[in-house]
Amino acid sequence: MIIAASLAIMHEAYSGLLAPKPIDAAWTGLAVSSAATVINIVWAGILIRQGRANKSASLVADGKHLMADVVTSIGVVVGVVLVVLTGIVQLDAAIAALVAVHVLWSGWGVLKESASGLMDQAAPPEELALIREIISVNATNAIEAHALRTRHAGRATFIDFHLVVSSKMSVGDAHEICDRIEDALRAAMSDVIVAIHVEPEGKAKHKGIVVI
Repeated sequence: MIIAASLAIMHEAYSGLLAPKPIDAAWTGLAVSSAATVINIVWAGILIRQGRANKSASLVADGKHLMADVVTSIGVVVGVVLVVLTGIVQLDAAIAALVAVHVLWSGWGVLKESASGLMDQAAPPEELALIREIISVNATNAIEAHALRTRHAGRATFIDFHLVVSSKMSVGDAHEICDRIEDALRAAMSDVIVAIHVEPEGKAKHKGIVVI
């Protein structure tokens, strides 16, 4: 929808450059557009913030769509003011073309972000660092953790890794370590699904997560 809107704006801008028309009721239009812009900025910010907090691509896309409308409104205000002050009617169409380019770029950003969600993108570096630290701190009595894999699917974050323990450790003790790690991950992150594969010390890679 954002991309379609940008193409429609470009078409109108092109028509305006070829056949410029004077603007009617300029100051009334500026007042209405300014008020609508303020409301849209606030609402777009809420949608984007809540969408990212809840890992909802739909909410983020809706917020960015609304923010593209904000940019359009600002462009309209600037264009109308310049036309009124300079008397150059073509400026309105020229600024509309610039707004269309920005809206098109915004649409591309939404597509990229949505595609990342659909493709189960891995956790970002800062989140991955947090996961590694939590595993390291809470894996006491284990030897190491390796083969860590993460992915996002909607609101859920999937965490999968191998935990190496002593061959002499009982199943109960190994299970206790796994529970401790899982509880720590769930306490630090929301909507986490953890899968831990316990392995004997002969499977150690000596290049994974060092247990503190």
